[in-house]
Amino acid sequence: MMLDRLKSLDLILLASVLGLLSIGLLAIYSTSQSGGDTNYFASQLKWIFLGVGIMVVAAFLPNRLYYEISYPLYGLSLILLVVVLFWGTAGYGATRWIRLGGFGFQPSEFAKITTVLALARFLSDERWEINRPKNFAVASLIIALPFLLIAKQPDLGTGLVFIVLALPIFYWVGLNTVSLVLIVAPAVV
Repeated sequence: MMLDRLKSLDLILLASVLGLLSIGLLAIYSTSQSGGDTNYFASQLKWIFLGVGIMVVAAFLPNRLYYEISYPLYGLSLILLVVVLFWGTAGYGATRWIRLGGFGFQPSEFAKITTVLALARFLSDERWEINRPKNFAVASLIIALPFLLIAKQPDLGTGLVFIVLALPIFYWVGLNTVSLVLIVAPAVV
């Protein structure tokens, strides 16, 4: 099984990710060498190793697991988005961080991943029925709940990412053009 997973790796995607990580590291390193703080480089390197480690583990998990955990993780992300509204740490005019000891994280970043997983699960279950009003409403609600909670922080920029993530997914599953225009129109205005 592990050999099959290695053979099915998208090498172009992997090279692109590693290339972007390298460019980012070089940019941070060059600024730290010209009198900047070297802590940023060390911190970025630490997060890259953690992220690559998570990516490797995630690549070898069975696809069925993602399907099964998508709704529970989506629910957890919604709970965390509510928690951050009441007990989050404020910064730059928005309350978007949860601090636990010396560690802080933004539930909105976790919600991006879990929302895509939940939407993908729903649409895979209802794939050929997306143009039915009920199914479109449920799919839209999957996007709207985290969007509204994040907009309440207020962090409209991150909230809009959810709509941008949903558009290609809706397009790929065959949502009709009128519905796509209805999604985009308010953002344009």
